[in-house]
Amino acid sequence: MRVRSCLLWRAEVLLRSAQYGLYLMPGVVLLHTAVSKQFAAIDQRTPTVCLFSLWWCARCIERSAFHATKMDGLQR
Repeated sequence: MRVRSCLLWRAEVLLRSAQYGLYLMPGVVLLHTAVSKQFAAIDQRTPTVCLFSLWWCARCIERSAFHATKMDGLQR
């Protein structure tokens, strides 16, 4: 149960963190929205592998937003 709660908590943090850089990547906004909807639909019966996939998507979105923000800062 601890693994599940850690994956959920970390995915939520990553999705929240990614929101600040999404304006730089309009295409990723759709992915962020889809992952957020899946995150909201999670219940106790959701398999751990699905939670891991959700966390991985959230991590990729956050990293993309981070690098887009970093590149935007370098260009200014």
